[in-house]
Amino acid sequence: MASGSFDKDGSIRAYPAGESPALDVSVSVGLYSRPWKNSDAGAGRFRHAQPASKAIANLRAYYHPENLTRTQVAYAPYRAAPLGAHVDHQGGLVTGFATGEGILVVFARRENTNVCEVRSTHVSDGDVVRFEDNNTWDENCPPTGWHRYVCGAATLVRRLKPEHSLAGLVACVHTTTPGLHGQGVSSSAALTAALAAAMLEGAPGSVTPDDLVRLCRSVENDFCGLSCGILDMAVIVNSRRNHLLLVDCHAHDRLNESLSKCAHLLSAPSDVACEALLVFSGVRSNLAAEGGSPSPYNQRVAECRDAAQSIHAGAELLADVPTSSFLRRGGLLAAKHPHLFRRAAHYFGERQRVLDGCELFAKGKFAEFGMLMTESCHSSIHNYECGCAPLRSLFEALVQTRGVLGARYSGAGFRGAVLALCERGAGVTSGEMVLEQYRATHPEYADDATYLVCNLEDGLVVFDGDDIV
Repeated sequence: MASGSFDKDGSIRAYPAGESPALDVSVSVGLYSRPWKNSDAGAGRFRHAQPASKAIANLRAYYHPENLTRTQVAYAPYRAAPLGAHVDHQGGLVTGFATGEGILVVFARRENTNVCEVRSTHVSDGDVVRFEDNNTWDENCPPTGWHRYVCGAATLVRRLKPEHSLAGLVACVHTTTPGLHGQGVSSSAALTAALAAAMLEGAPGSVTPDDLVRLCRSVENDFCGLSCGILDMAVIVNSRRNHLLLVDCHAHDRLNESLSKCAHLLSAPSDVACEALLVFSGVRSNLAAEGGSPSPYNQRVAECRDAAQSIHAGAELLADVPTSSFLRRGGLLAAKHPHLFRRAAHYFGERQRVLDGCELFAKGKFAEFGMLMTESCHSSIHNYECGCAPLRSLFEALVQTRGVLGARYSGAGFRGAVLALCERGAGVTSGEMVLEQYRATHPEYADDATYLVCNLEDGLVVFDGDDIV
């Protein structure tokens, strides 16, 4: 069996089954091997020292400091993904980077208690989660809302490290910038990653980036009902400043390769002449299933799997489908199930856009990279058929704005934000201009609509709270 992708001239290049297409040596600057714990993030290095200090003060106000062990901070950034949309759950190639905002979990331990408590200052559907160390998930009365992420993470931490006790854990969850959760930047994955890192602190033995990525994905898949792949978690855990992360999801999920082998950090040229802009629509919705019916997100995942099975016998994911099979049977699929053909067409087209985009990124050809982002979003709209009227308005306004090199939906594409690549210095002006148009067109979302200019930042980090207080 062979797999493959579209070449630049529209022809097909095939790869042996189980092999990933190799980038030029000049493109990949080395495999990612940085541990997720970083004790170097002290004063002067951590950009969110002020909200972290506030979070620490809140924790100590809830629990007398004399009753606590040393206070620590886990920070997990929100992510952005310029190319590789909707394909991680199919074993595709994906790219992403950490933004400069995210989730803070400040934590410590209390003595002589088996009860764990996690508090939140940024959600409205529950203020405190309490559970006993040996009773984190009640199948007869499962938690709801953000409690699912807390209890799901605790349950999986216990499975990963059964000898590690969570007894006495207390934590406070904060955001570095309020109002961005549920807006297409993987706030739930960031929350889970920060919680898991806090819970695993002090666990015996090693904890690898792969452990965290798999744990966070399992929380989404098994405890929250979202059929996602590893894009969000891999980017949140593994990002590094001034680098774009490329992940081969097929190699990780199907071939069981570690991130040190299937994740590559692509270094940005030193003279980067662009910046990223996230424009948030204010549209929020639950991506997972509700009320017994599949969510649009999970429905698309199922359609991709149906497309794979229709094209090639025995295929479970589109990554299992040889390109030759797609070319040979695509016409029949288009005639019989046109929507399944469109899902497959998006997958194979997006694979090539990722390969081309990585080469362009490494060479500093950001105008062409931006064009691929716009092309990717058009495929999301017409082939993957995701989006909503507010997101479509933002996308169309951005690609027509001077200084914007390209744009695409951020995240699943059913809610949230649009990610744009702008000329350096154009982010703020573009964000203000587009928001003014958007608020006039969609006044019902005007209060929650905002924008964020961001660079390529570091991923998950854990450090001592005394470093910033």
